[in-house]
Amino acid sequence: MHQTNCATPIVDHEELDSTNSQAKRLVEGGRGGRFVVSAARQTAGRGRFRRAWHAPANNVAMTIAVPREAGWRDFQTLSLMTGLAIHDVLSGLIGERAAVRIKWPNDIVVDDAKISGTLIESDAQRIYAGIGINLAAEPEGVIYPTTSLARFCAVGRLALIGMVADSWLARFDRWTRDGFAPIAAAYTERIWRRTSTIGIALDEARTQRVEGVCLGVDPAGLLRIELPDGEVRVFSAGDVGA
Repeated sequence: MHQTNCATPIVDHEELDSTNSQAKRLVEGGRGGRFVVSAARQTAGRGRFRRAWHAPANNVAMTIAVPREAGWRDFQTLSLMTGLAIHDVLSGLIGERAAVRIKWPNDIVVDDAKISGTLIESDAQRIYAGIGINLAAEPEGVIYPTTSLARFCAVGRLALIGMVADSWLARFDRWTRDGFAPIAAAYTERIWRRTSTIGIALDEARTQRVEGVCLGVDPAGLLRIELPDGEVRVFSAGDVGA
């Protein structure tokens, strides 16, 4: 275990298949409480829709594991809260050098290029927030624009992991107490392509697609899109693109 200024224990590895998988193995082995698993290299990371998460060495691959309490409100908005937590950190580091935005529900893009993705998994007892950030380099072999934090500033991998963990846990504690509604406006202010036309694919094959103007999210975290005829529709799931 490497020591950082993070208030939560970080179990760091040179290489793992998946930080989410390793966190689950630790829980199965009896580990409790809050902890973070990270790796300098991840060989079998995954993202939304079972997509592979490409992670060059020395980028950030981390999972925040926390107990899951019964009766939490707005559980479906945890992914949006996670996007806000990552945005807090990356926008603070990048500053005015580029526009940092949240692509609904939780990808982070910098000047329209993806820099971070999230996969949240859970069971009856635990939540596993898997977070990937392009720190040192952009992945190869992907079909969408990507960027890395190294283009904008210098920060150590473990230092960044600690910053993200602290940011996530602070927002998580407020979210478990108050829900998503109090931060919906802040999310909307940071959403990618607000007031611009976007498309949302409603199925994995991308055969069902809706286009309209992005209006942000409602208090329940649903994406609001104004269609060409003026109707405003809300979406609980989908893959957003330009």
